[in-house]
Amino acid sequence: MAGGGLAVTGRRGRQEFEAKVTPIVIILGIMAATGGLMFRYDVGVSGALLVVDTPNSLIERGKLEEGKVVLIKIRRTKNIKPEYLELVAASRIAKEVKHPFRNLLQRKNRPQLIIAVALQYIRIQERLQAGVQMFCAQLVIAVILGFKVTDTSENLNFGFAMLVVIMICTFVLAFAWSCGPLGCLIPSETFPLETRSA
Repeated sequence: MAGGGLAVTGRRGRQEFEAKVTPIVIILGIMAATGGLMFRYDVGVSGALLVVDTPNSLIERGKLEEGKVVLIKIRRTKNIKPEYLELVAASRIAKEVKHPFRNLLQRKNRPQLIIAVALQYIRIQERLQAGVQMFCAQLVIAVILGFKVTDTSENLNFGFAMLVVIMICTFVLAFAWSCGPLGCLIPSETFPLETRSA
């Protein structure tokens, strides 16, 4: 067995797995190294090419006509005048706010503040859960490979081989449990314009 490898004995007999680096191994390595960001590539890469600014952000930056065009595209109607004027007025009011942090603690903003704080707590809990899941998966893999695969061993029982594959999938799956950027996006969209800068 030049170059090393691993043999798995299963129901269909002995199968030889050569120790080659395949494209899927490279992709999984990149996914593990980036901390699971690859699971959200569709939002970060392809989504960035398709997503336009919101009417709120365009109006807030003084691009009133662009904001109007985007609002027409979103609503699929040219009858957007009341909503457009409301957005312009809200943006004007937001620019007049002197102390957004004080406004954040006002009674009218408490529901949004509670949602934002609770969402951050949920994010911490899910990260802890994923960390425990990843640690357990690595531990099972280490124990199986530590006891069953040695320098002189060339075969691994089919059941153990499947368990290793399942544990690797469980490890990678831990990256996908999180809500990703939603912890930052939801609070920014639930707060009124005058407190978003806080």
